[in-house]
Amino acid sequence: MKLVQCASTIIAMIAITSGNSSAQNVKLQNQSASEAMKLSQASETGQPAPKERRSYIGLGGGLGIRGGETGLADGGFSILSRIGITDNISIHNSTVFGDQTAVMPALTIGIPIRNTNTTEVVAYPFIGGGININTSQDFEVDPLLVAGVDVPLADRIMATTRLNVGFGESKTDVGVLLGIGYRF
Repeated sequence: MKLVQCASTIIAMIAITSGNSSAQNVKLQNQSASEAMKLSQASETGQPAPKERRSYIGLGGGLGIRGGETGLADGGFSILSRIGITDNISIHNSTVFGDQTAVMPALTIGIPIRNTNTTEVVAYPFIGGGININTSQDFEVDPLLVAGVDVPLADRIMATTRLNVGFGESKTDVGVLLGIGYRF
């Protein structure tokens, strides 16, 4: 606070010594210093801006829609995660445990949809590509496309739904994943 008052005094002195000593100019200088002081006091209230939680890990279920070559098409219990690299780039990973196990990491691009009044993210649609790793007897690595949406339910809770399409050697596997996760 003393720094702002000192800066205000220096600015007023510079205005006076530079030959521009109009009262209006000094008044504007003091007004802007006063506004700066109010801003500095607001930041000293001890209430930091809430941290945006981009990442999560959670549990869910997979529903196989088509195919049968990998765990993606079979469906089953799943572990879902997202590691937020930036606001728009993330790594979404899905692991489906069933008759076969599929691990599906994907690099995704998303656009956070924000509430216009609070700027909080209300939905995070994403699309991307990665690999579908089938860990059954015939260990396979196939290309993967993923699209979905993450929806924050609370400060620490995230719901997610994803459509994964894996391109195997003979079939295209399609599965939908639904889950809920803990945000960090």
